Amino acid sequence: MSTQQIGQEVLVAIDVMNGADPLKMKEALNWLTRFQKTVVNDLHQLAGPARFELRASIMDLIAKYKKGPLGLLDYLTRALAGLSVLLEWENPLRELLQGYSSDLEMYPVLLNYIEFLAVELTSRNRAYKSVEPEILEEREKQLLSDCSDDV
Repeated sequence: MSTQQIGQEVLVAIDVMNGADPLKMKEALNWLTRFQKTVVNDLHQLAGPARFELRASIMDLIAKYKKGPLGLLDYLTRALAGLSVLLEWENPLRELLQGYSSDLEMYPVLLNYIEFLAVELTSRNRAYKSVEPEILEEREKQLLSDCSDDV
């Protein structure tokens, strides 16, 4: 599935989340949960450039839907945090702070991202079972400890 197709499916889920049908909203939340897990578990199937296209798509969606719905925003932010752990993305926190800190409406999103990133790194999430613990520890240092002054 291409990043464009994934983005289209996320947009469909967003439209459903904005609707009034509780059954469809539940289905959309289930899809978003699977999407988040797919980002983490199946990332290795994407070629290098497609990984960064996926990251850019998620970041665009987060910026577009920064006011909600909050459930959707949480799923997108968690997916971005998962990508931050797995991608060769040198300093995502600094990049996000530089890109969004001038937008006050993005502050809650940035705080959620930091929280989700910390949880992803410190919980030793089973989703990262394919990643060596030493690599996760190094990513934790790079992504959190080394960036503490930026926050």
